[in-house]
Amino acid sequence: MRWLWLPLLFVPLLPVQAADVPPVRLGLVVPTAGDAGPVAQSMRRAAEMAVSDWSARLERRIELSVKDDAFDPRQDAATAERLVEEGVWGVVGHFYSSSSLSAS
Repeated sequence: MRWLWLPLLFVPLLPVQAADVPPVRLGLVVPTAGDAGPVAQSMRRAAEMAVSDWSARLERRIELSVKDDAFDPRQDAATAERLVEEGVWGVVGHFYSSSSLSAS
């Protein structure tokens, strides 16, 4: 009898209309210029395809915010902070490990 309330915990997880739910915002940080530019553009297109696919599967809008870190370790932390200020749920990218380390 005391477990009858347990199913009520799952009510917030039920599907709702996409218009009622704010979008999930994800960030992608890549250097768009220089030698890494062509590979970074491929990463961007792949991320856009994944966002489109998962938006359809989850029936929830996902937005991708792409930022250029210009492969400058001094800009990595500031770029990641800008994405956090925009309200992203997570950040992917940082083309090189040195960029990932300085942004973390």
